[in-house]
Amino acid sequence: MDLSGVPTNHPLIGCFAKYQRAQEHFDNLNAKVLDRYGEGAHPTFLISRGIDPDNSNVFRWIVESVDEPPLEWATIVGDVVHNLRSSLDHLVYELSFLGTRGSPGSRTSFPCSLTRANWCSGDTQRVKLKGVLERHKQRLYKAQPCYGRRDNAKPASFDLRLRHPLRVLHDLWNDDKHRMLLPVATCMTNVDLIIVSTIDCELATDTPKWNPSAFGRRLEVGTEIASVDIVHTGPSADVDMRFVTDSQVTLLDGVPLMPRLANAAAAVREIISWFSYEFETPDARKLWGLERSGIVKPATTLSRRSLYSIPFEIRVDQSRDLDQVLAERYQSPTQLNGLPENPTK
Repeated sequence: MDLSGVPTNHPLIGCFAKYQRAQEHFDNLNAKVLDRYGEGAHPTFLISRGIDPDNSNVFRWIVESVDEPPLEWATIVGDVVHNLRSSLDHLVYELSFLGTRGSPGSRTSFPCSLTRANWCSGDTQRVKLKGVLERHKQRLYKAQPCYGRRDNAKPASFDLRLRHPLRVLHDLWNDDKHRMLLPVATCMTNVDLIIVSTIDCELATDTPKWNPSAFGRRLEVGTEIASVDIVHTGPSADVDMRFVTDSQVTLLDGVPLMPRLANAAAAVREIISWFSYEFETPDARKLWGLERSGIVKPATTLSRRSLYSIPFEIRVDQSRDLDQVLAERYQSPTQLNGLPENPTK
């Protein structure tokens, strides 16, 4: 998206800029994924094999190591999600500004309704969409997960609404405000396992037994992938296996990350496109130069006091700098990769 020719006072300049920034973060993340994992973006992991220590008649394959995505990627995912979601809020604010001729609601936001009841509620119609023209509301309704669906739908149908790109974006946005959206390496369900050869043993069963809990979720060291019953015929039993799977970078719920973000971005871009021409009419252009101020308002008088923010002071008995705390606990304040999984221990 090239914004070089867009006037800085265009009502949707905020939408465009937020979307462009989300695209930059997405491209940056995609480049990092490809650089680390190569074409196809399949995280690598090693599998060790051996006799079950608790049952000598069982041969097991276990995850030995995983090339996990870096922690930095979680912050980039959050940047993508926030900018996409923020661009939609910018859009609704400008629709309210247009509908009220310069007196928009103070709590406008883009709704994401799972049910018609929520769409028709006072919070949606009179708060989030305050001042938005009726014809614009009807167009926004067509973007809602509940559009064309009944509130008493079957659970399977309701599940489709939760997977709607805008609902996915909304939920990720809410999640990222409170906890990190951590990318992980996940072993997908399309797996192929072929026994190549056996040494000093025979297979007691025709095919190995899969561990279903290992697939579609985060790969962790020590997880058993498969096992097979054997009958010993010599002192050094070994089973050689060819193991092929399609690992992916996902979030903790096992859904591939990059297609998920791409679908959300495509939906946001389309919605912004729906309304872009609404702000190009002669009547709408009269509002382009009007002030749009929120908490941060244009200064009216210059004073020494207004030029500085109040410094943050911690009034506790023993306050220490964050870098000092990290240095004492983890040796290097800049190397966060050394943080334990459970820092409370």
